[in-house]
Amino acid sequence: MNKLKTFLLAALLTFSTSGAALAADVSMGAWRASGSEVWRTSFPLYHKETNSYSEGASELIYPHSGTYMLAGYETPIKARQKLRIEGGLMGSLNNAVGSDSDWDYGNSNMLWYYGEFKAGGNSGFINIDIVKSLSKSTEYFYGYGYRINHFRMTDGLYLIDKYKYEPYALDNLDSYYTTIYQGPHVGVNSQTSLSSKLSVIGTVSYSPIAIARGHGWWNLRNLDFKHQAPAKMFDADIGLRLKPDANSAITIGYRFQHLSIYKGWENLSSAITWEKATNVQKGFYITGMKTF
Repeated sequence: MNKLKTFLLAALLTFSTSGAALAADVSMGAWRASGSEVWRTSFPLYHKETNSYSEGASELIYPHSGTYMLAGYETPIKARQKLRIEGGLMGSLNNAVGSDSDWDYGNSNMLWYYGEFKAGGNSGFINIDIVKSLSKSTEYFYGYGYRINHFRMTDGLYLIDKYKYEPYALDNLDSYYTTIYQGPHVGVNSQTSLSSKLSVIGTVSYSPIAIARGHGWWNLRNLDFKHQAPAKMFDADIGLRLKPDANSAITIGYRFQHLSIYKGWENLSSAITWEKATNVQKGFYITGMKTF
């Protein structure tokens, strides 16, 4: 997370300095987002008694809600072409309860193990794009997106142990799981005027060729592992923009991000498949923009 903060600040400072002779739009705001991060792995389970294997699965759910502080910078770099940088930082996720589920499908479809934990952490993203004009109201863009989510697990409570409801506390739980999604994307901006000062704006971007990585540390098992998979990233928003004058604007809108993988691997064993990693963030935002 510190690396993302440093990169975002350096990028904004670099381009604001290099583009000082040109008009630049600087924006700040907040995005109240809610959602979750879900990952699931599947693996073979060996049964010594019968000398056979069955299919097993593990799934973790991390509630992922809080407020992103948003920052953006946009400046012309040539005729009908602009550079745009925008990012968000959620310094602290809302405290919530996550879950850890395990199945042994060779014995039952019921939960084999099930536990809950206090979930926290932080999150951030950045997009860097070249924006080109298609018409007076429409632009297309291409660029690169990067998102990092860091989740912490503490104060564990196991509720199901080998199919039996036998609650016991995991007071020493202090584990984490980090995911990074990144890759090139393409998108479209559109604006429809409702009056001389009010307009509807919308943006859609998509990346079908991203890369996702996960890194987990389970302290109670002294287990360090990594995931990797091809991924896809979708980001869209719609809003109302009010321009009280030519050099300022206020936008209120709704944003939706959906990140997911196709299918991946885990470094501990080639028999373990990273089947699912989905991160969803959605909610209302407000930003203020000023032209300098």
